[in-house]
Amino acid sequence: MEVTVDPTLWARARGRREHGLLVRVFATVPLTAEVREGELAPIQGWISPNYGQRKPAPLLVYQTVARLPLRFMTLLLPTCDALASFPVVSLLAVADRGPVGLVFEDPPEVIRFGEQQEELVTLESVAAVSADQ
Repeated sequence: MEVTVDPTLWARARGRREHGLLVRVFATVPLTAEVREGELAPIQGWISPNYGQRKPAPLLVYQTVARLPLRFMTLLLPTCDALASFPVVSLLAVADRGPVGLVFEDPPEVIRFGEQQEELVTLESVAAVSADQ
């Protein structure tokens, strides 16, 4: 599997049949991203298909230096076309709470993540969100 990261921090994993996975981490602090594979010091980017065997495998790493607490949002987006363009997605953040959701441009939708179990995830139209703010 080939995994690449672009300058906007979107990662693309391409499978054998051109299916793929798009990955993006969102936060209110600057992040860096890189792919590590088959590294020995320290050991990272390996899988073990059987006891005593190891094969290089991509490891996607997002990192930052920041004060805690810190909230990240990770978007995993399966795709039938691994070469498809990245969607336009932005972070929805509230000053005193940090990230609370993601805003998708096309189709125009918002996913909000609540603090309570009963309101964990909600999907709204962009028009409804604009009226709230």
